[in-house]
Amino acid sequence: MNKKGTNNMLAVLSDDNKKYLRCKRQLSLEDSLSVDKPSYNVIKDDIRVHKRYRRGVTSTWNIIQLPTIPDFYIKEKTSVAVMNAKPQCVADRIVQCAKVLSADCYYDDQKAEATLSINQMELCVQLFKVSDNTRNMVVVETRRKNGSPISFHKVARAILNAAKGNAISMTSSFTAKSQTKNLITHEENKEDNDVTVAGTIEKVESLLRKDRVDAKLLGMESLLHLTTSGSSSKNMALFTANVILNGWKNDVIKDTVFSLITKSNDEENESENVVENGFNQRMRICALSLLANSLEAISDNKQGGGDGGIADLELKLSNDEWVEDGGILWSLVEILKISESSLQEAYFAAKCLKTALEASTDLISWATEREIFKVVELSQKVGHCTHNLLGRASDDLMLCLGHGKTSDVRSGSWPVE
Repeated sequence: MNKKGTNNMLAVLSDDNKKYLRCKRQLSLEDSLSVDKPSYNVIKDDIRVHKRYRRGVTSTWNIIQLPTIPDFYIKEKTSVAVMNAKPQCVADRIVQCAKVLSADCYYDDQKAEATLSINQMELCVQLFKVSDNTRNMVVVETRRKNGSPISFHKVARAILNAAKGNAISMTSSFTAKSQTKNLITHEENKEDNDVTVAGTIEKVESLLRKDRVDAKLLGMESLLHLTTSGSSSKNMALFTANVILNGWKNDVIKDTVFSLITKSNDEENESENVVENGFNQRMRICALSLLANSLEAISDNKQGGGDGGIADLELKLSNDEWVEDGGILWSLVEILKISESSLQEAYFAAKCLKTALEASTDLISWATEREIFKVVELSQKVGHCTHNLLGRASDDLMLCLGHGKTSDVRSGSWPVE
């Protein structure tokens, strides 16, 4: 259609239809990222709130008014029409589904729009009404903003089914199973694997040395694949875990991962560029996930009587690098303190702390002296309200600290099929 024809078509549309028709466009780079809000120093109840305010994570979605779907609006294929249901009922179903999927959520009550982030993938959910005469029909549309298309279709299918009132069917991708316990176990040549992983590690180091945030993120995601179930073997995971925890050659990978974790709450490292902040937040989640996978891989190998040339985990965790103020463990606790601002970061931080405490009785004493259980209680409440995986991880962490019983802490959790 030429420009003249487009102008003639816009001329016959209402102002509301023009607005929504023009919104159907390619997302900008800034729109396509999960970025932080501008930073402010706020005093609340005489307690200084942390400077960085990520986009608020909310647990309720109160629909004020549904926008009318425009006449010439082209719906996504990943959409569904829900009949004989009120908009608030549909929204409540989606909120409950997001909790079961353990997604970071942001709900816009005015626009009847939700943004969900899960497994390094982000999507939008938009509710529409067809007209004022069809108040009991709600159109639910999902759109991918960034991340894996495969993950998007799995999540979108679950959300659309939940919106229609169907039972939430969970696949293995979204359950709380360990990512390292089901690593590929077929017979393999250890020397060949070490050579393959060493070559990959060198490529990752070259990416992390670059000054481009997209290259660094690619390097972190490549490392994550080496420790993730289904994409790596046991020997590869152990080799990578050793590199992350103990260093390798010039320690570029170890320093990068530890720096992302220990400086995650450092205000001075916040960039004024919202796009760069979005990449940095995704790298922090990758770093925490990497640390959790590495600790689990080494812990499981020790329990199975393996060695693999990896230093004793308990001795490693007792280093000043881990236990001193501002060290790894203290940084994980600080992340749990602000669990509401980033549920995914808090979930991986809780997993790391759980594995570390199980590996060392000295660390349990360290956590008890500092009353870490009070921080875990906060993340536990947040998790059971909005993020199932965080709730379960906090439950396990409380048990490690000797507080609470399984039947008590999980009585309010939502069942997962």
